[in-house]
Amino acid sequence: MTRALFVFGVAVAAAGVAVADTILVPEDYSSVLAALDAAAAGDTVLVGPGTWTEQDTRPTSAGTIPANGFIPPGVTLLGSGPDLTILEGPPSPNEARAVVLVVMGSGEPVTIRGLACRGGGYPYWGLYADANLDLTIRDCVFEDNACAIRAWSVDGAIADCVFRRQDSTQAPPGTDSNTVLLSFSARWTIKGCVFEENAGGTLIEAIGIGLLAEIQSCRFLNNDSTPLIFLRDQYVMTVEDCWFEGNHSPANVSGRAIYTSNTRGSIRRNTFVGNSADDPAAPLIVVTNSDNRVVHITDNTLYGNEVVSGRSGFGILTEVPAEFSRNIVVGSGGGAAVYVNPVTEQPYGGCNVFWDNPGGNFENYAPKPTDLQADPLFCNPDANDFHVAEQSPCAPGGIPSCGQIGAWPVGCGLVSIEAASWGRIKSLYRGGE
Repeated sequence: MTRALFVFGVAVAAAGVAVADTILVPEDYSSVLAALDAAAAGDTVLVGPGTWTEQDTRPTSAGTIPANGFIPPGVTLLGSGPDLTILEGPPSPNEARAVVLVVMGSGEPVTIRGLACRGGGYPYWGLYADANLDLTIRDCVFEDNACAIRAWSVDGAIADCVFRRQDSTQAPPGTDSNTVLLSFSARWTIKGCVFEENAGGTLIEAIGIGLLAEIQSCRFLNNDSTPLIFLRDQYVMTVEDCWFEGNHSPANVSGRAIYTSNTRGSIRRNTFVGNSADDPAAPLIVVTNSDNRVVHITDNTLYGNEVVSGRSGFGILTEVPAEFSRNIVVGSGGGAAVYVNPVTEQPYGGCNVFWDNPGGNFENYAPKPTDLQADPLFCNPDANDFHVAEQSPCAPGGIPSCGQIGAWPVGCGLVSIEAASWGRIKSLYRGGE
């Protein structure tokens, strides 16, 4: 067997078939830039601990820009962990755009894992990709950029990454640098990520007719940005099992946590806690459509969210036949908990529970027979434990035929809620349904 394998290897080499290499930094090359230049499709560039700052300026589809690395198609870039392997860009002179990493050309998939892309402030991009390929990003940190990722015609999968301290407040409105993660004409899945302490424009923006956006089990914490998620012209979108807490929308922006346009899909099992906005037309969930696509807003828990006195504290359902069912809305301030445009078709559904909303429960919303105004009996909302007591009206059987209501099931005394374990707790109790 050994001889046969040896002969086969000699034959492959003689035929000129390329064998994938693992290129080490700093053992083989002293910089990430040089190692990526030496890599070809199928190779892996493995970067050791350190802060890597060397850049080169080259022409790309976004113009001539400096970057710490230009990744060829088919190459895998691995770090030693985002706390150990840091690609850092110096401040960009004269406000010229700079990028930490650029994906070059089209073709075979690119994978990036286990490193941090730290920009030099505005107007840095953490990663730029304009290519027809699949891009996978896992266990990475993007921080101190204006736009963390900008991708065009790239199908992407992002998992277990952190996006923090992106600041696009200096960017002109409507520009690419006004968004943390921007995707055009592509299919994206974003799972298990954290977006925290970002400021400026949209956090996630996906635009593309007939395409797909899936955002699952992510946390949005203390961002001064809006909208947090903007999905436009998506064939199917899913925003589920996410946690939104302490996010704020400034007065000059119509703030929203989730804003969909011309999109069908579901917004379900999400938790919204203590979010605020300085604009009276800034509810948490906005659904707008120009055709008959259906958006399902179901099984969400909302607690203590507030806008300045004005339109609503929860959502606007407009120009769309939407489902609105099995949601818990508590403590919404500044306006009615649910607002429906008076010229819009009423949402269908029911089995919603409303309680202690200072601005009122409804405006232009016709309550369904199964909607209820009652205390949901959260286990410990002061500790962010939104499980419900067995005798809660949100427990199965509390409202006949409704089943479980809200994002969290019955569970007082079973488990403590900790920020780091939220996703695991969710999967244990909901079983990924």
